[in-house]
Amino acid sequence: MKNAIYERLSSLIRLLLMATLVVTFTLGSGQSARAATSPAPVNLRAATSFVILTKTGITNVPASAITGNLGASPIDSTAITGLSLVADSTNTFSRSSQVTGKIYAANYSSPTPSNLTTAVSNMQTAYVDAAGRTLPDFTELYSGNLSGRTLAPGLYKWGTDVLITSDVTLAGTSSDVWIFQIAGDLTMGSGAQMLLSGGASANNIFWQVGGGTGVEIGTTAHVEGTLLAAKAIHFRTGASLKGRALSQTAVTLDKNTVVISTPASSVFADVPLTHWANSYIERLYFAGIIGGCSINPLNYCPDKLVTRAEMAVVLLKSMHGSSYAPPAVGASTGFADVPVSHWAAAWIKQLAVEGIISGCGAGNYCPDAPVNRAVMAVLLLKAKHGSGYTPPVVGASTGFSDVPVSHWAAAYIKQLVAEGITSGCGGGLYCPNANVTRAQLAVFLVKTFNIP
Repeated sequence: MKNAIYERLSSLIRLLLMATLVVTFTLGSGQSARAATSPAPVNLRAATSFVILTKTGITNVPASAITGNLGASPIDSTAITGLSLVADSTNTFSRSSQVTGKIYAANYSSPTPSNLTTAVSNMQTAYVDAAGRTLPDFTELYSGNLSGRTLAPGLYKWGTDVLITSDVTLAGTSSDVWIFQIAGDLTMGSGAQMLLSGGASANNIFWQVGGGTGVEIGTTAHVEGTLLAAKAIHFRTGASLKGRALSQTAVTLDKNTVVISTPASSVFADVPLTHWANSYIERLYFAGIIGGCSINPLNYCPDKLVTRAEMAVVLLKSMHGSSYAPPAVGASTGFADVPVSHWAAAWIKQLAVEGIISGCGAGNYCPDAPVNRAVMAVLLLKAKHGSGYTPPVVGASTGFSDVPVSHWAAAYIKQLVAEGITSGCGGGLYCPNANVTRAQLAVFLVKTFNIP
């Protein structure tokens, strides 16, 4: 029995020694590695919503096929060329026949400029995060030439350029993470491919590139993961990407296929990827408009009802951008049931000042009362179009059997449908007295304010 144990231990020791020797001989002089561990992913926050995000412009040679949202800021839409932009009637975004998604620029209508400022700031923070990770698992691996190599999950660091001239494979599970810190440029030769195996996800791959030229993806080459570049990202003819191209200067395209990667798991523990409102909830979260209802675990509480106090906060952030903070509340909120010490006092007061809401009657605001779908219709349209907005006359029918033309919110409800923000609650009904949940709120806000 003892001999068997000794033999197993001896075998294990030999395997470890062999692994050490393989690493030593493979790396060569001036290169090092330690036991690889999968690092925490880089949090892109609002930049997550963009497949291409740039500070100085997007240049395209048609025809490309792009899936995901595009954004440019602080540069305006004149720096987005080759996509034949068609402005939406809201002037908050454009569309293109080459893009399955929306195109945002800093000169579009509010809240787009503020949302882009947040996304670009988050992009820069993500770059700093990726560049600042310490204790790399691999340093100067293969002297920066990854051609033909298979790479395990971990943190990689080079003080040089990185070159890929033939297929490179990233092998790991769907939860594994790769972060590549590259002080120089990243260059992929023509036809080179990044391949994933074992369930590895493009959503968990991050290329932080600090070189003076940036990222060069050669003709018909394919790259996987998020490119976080201090300089430009160039896609040559026929190159493709699954992930994100986030550049602090420009992105150039030439008949490329660019597809945004989707998370392997949901942000919130109680909102799985299969939840009907998952994409809306996560977009609202990444845009910085709303947070969770608990931190550990991070939950959203999608079925919880929205209160009038919460509504004040999310409406003002949706209108003015996620970084907005209302003026100090002062000596009074103007409502008998909202003391200046209330957590949402300043938000409630400002929503009333801007003429979006006037309280619930008798000098009260009813901060803890839920918001129903009829009230929501009025609040959303006023927040979108201004406090003086009046919808068109309702006409002969609202389109809903439970909303007669005599209903106090009939015109607002009909207009909300006309603008594509809602289609009712099913069965030809609107359910005007039904209270709004946090899941429904996410859909209403994303559609009203075109949150990317």
